[in-house]
Amino acid sequence: SFEKKKNDDQEPIIRSIEHSSIMPPQEKCPTTTTTTNNNTIVTSNSDFTSAVVGKNTASTGTPSASSVHVVVTKDVPPEHQEKWLDMAHELATATWEEPGCISYDFVRSKEGEKANTRFVIVEEWESQAHLDAHFATPHFQTLVPLMDEISTTVNLDVSHKALTVLRNADSLDRTKRNGRILVLFDTSTGSTEHIANLIAEGALLLDRMDVRVRVVPGPPTSWEDPKIQRDANHPFATYDDVYWADAVAAGTPTNLGCISYRMKQFWDDFSQAGGWGTTDGKIGTAFTSQGGHGGGGELACMAMQSVLMNFGFSCFGITDYVGFLDTMHYGSAIAKKPRNEQDKMKCRRQGLRLAEFVAYYINGRDECHPLQTKEWEAKKWGHPLQT
Repeated sequence: SFEKKKNDDQEPIIRSIEHSSIMPPQEKCPTTTTTTNNNTIVTSNSDFTSAVVGKNTASTGTPSASSVHVVVTKDVPPEHQEKWLDMAHELATATWEEPGCISYDFVRSKEGEKANTRFVIVEEWESQAHLDAHFATPHFQTLVPLMDEISTTVNLDVSHKALTVLRNADSLDRTKRNGRILVLFDTSTGSTEHIANLIAEGALLLDRMDVRVRVVPGPPTSWEDPKIQRDANHPFATYDDVYWADAVAAGTPTNLGCISYRMKQFWDDFSQAGGWGTTDGKIGTAFTSQGGHGGGGELACMAMQSVLMNFGFSCFGITDYVGFLDTMHYGSAIAKKPRNEQDKMKCRRQGLRLAEFVAYYINGRDECHPLQTKEWEAKKWGHPLQT
C-alpha cells in the first residue's frame, strides 16, 4: 500500500492510503492514524467524493459548533485505485490551500467482503459557506467528474455537531496527540512568505504534525504599497497561536542585519500582554530572506533566535548539507525568494528537522530522532552531499 514519490527537491515522500510519513513501514509509530485537514468532494450533479491524507496550512484548524461534517463511503475497484488516489492527490493539494477546511481523515475498511474496495472519508469545514465555495473551485470542477467515473458512492451523510461541549485538545496526552508547529513570518515583498510555505511543507513530511502559517500584524512600512493585503494568503497571528504551538519557526526579512520591526513589535507586545514566562520548553528555529548573498541573513537568523531564547525557546542548529555548498546551520538564509532547488531544499529540510524535534522531544516518538531519520534517509535515498 506504500508508494514512493519524489518531490521537487528530491526528498522522499512516502504516502499510504492510511497515513503519510517519511518513515518506512516497519518504523511506523503504533499510535493512532494521522488527523489531517482534508478534502471530501460532493456535488449536486455528481456522487463523487475523494480524499488524500494531508494538512491544510491555510485553515485555522479550529472546530466550532457551527462546523459542517461530511462522511462518505466509497467503493473503488482495485484496478482503478492507483489512478483514483493520484487524481485525489492532485485535487487535495489544491484544496488544502482553501480556507475553512478543518479536518480530514481517509480510512480504508479492514474487515468484511468489501475490505479491498471500501474507503470511508470524513471531513469537517468551518461553515457551509466554506464547503460551498470548495465546490466552485476550478480543481474541484475539473477533477471530480474524472474520479466519479471510476468510483461509486455507497453512502453520503452531511451533519452538524450534536454536543455543545467541544473537546479540549490541550487535555490530551502529548504522546497521543499530534505535534503542533507555528510558522510565523513577516514579509514586505513576499519573499519571506515563500520560505514560510516551504518550511511548512517540510514539516508536513512527517506524519502526525499540525501546522499553522501566520503573518505578524502591523502597519505597512514606508516602502510598501498600503493597498497590499498582507493576510491575503495566511491569517494574521494572534498570541493564541503561540500558546497553541509546541514549536515556532520564526521568519523575518533581513533589515540592517537584524529582524524586522513588525516581528520585534509582535514579541514585545506578546511579552507585555502576559506572554513572558509562559513559553518555556517550546522549540524554536529561524529563517530569513536577504537582499543578496552575504546580505546579513545569518545575523538576522541569530537575532531572531536570541528573541526566541529570551522567551524560553530551545533553538537548534542543523548539520545537513543539501548540496556541496548549501547548508542552513543557523537557519535558512535565502537571497530574495527561493528560486533554485537547493534553496527550496534548505527550507523544506529545516521544516522537517523542526517536526522531528517536536516528535522526539514533545511527543516522545523515539523513532523520529534526527539521527535515526537521517540514517534512514542516507541508506534509502543517498547522502545529500552526493548531489
